[in-house]
Amino acid sequence: MEELEVLNRLCKELGESMDPATRARAEQNLAELVDSPQCLRRCMLLLERGDLPYGPVVASNTLMKLLNSKTGILVEQKLELSGFFGDIRCILASQCLA
Repeated sequence: MEELEVLNRLCKELGESMDPATRARAEQNLAELVDSPQCLRRCMLLLERGDLPYGPVVASNTLMKLLNSKTGILVEQKLELSGFFGDIRCILASQCLA
């Protein structure tokens, strides 16, 4: 299964599932995302192409946890994230002007 599909499924299970075991499993898998070396890339993927509303919500919460963690992120990652949000602002601005 493609990475984005897996992330979207976990986000949806966390947000919609009535089964406590399913929600707990999804929450555990998504909580591990913060400790993953791929955290920033996966969060940007969810922000950019994640299913609404769960994907972007999980991504933004995960990014906040990452940025507030003791280890934080590297300078290169901060620059990458800054560029990403700059691109998002440009896209949103162009949509508002259209």
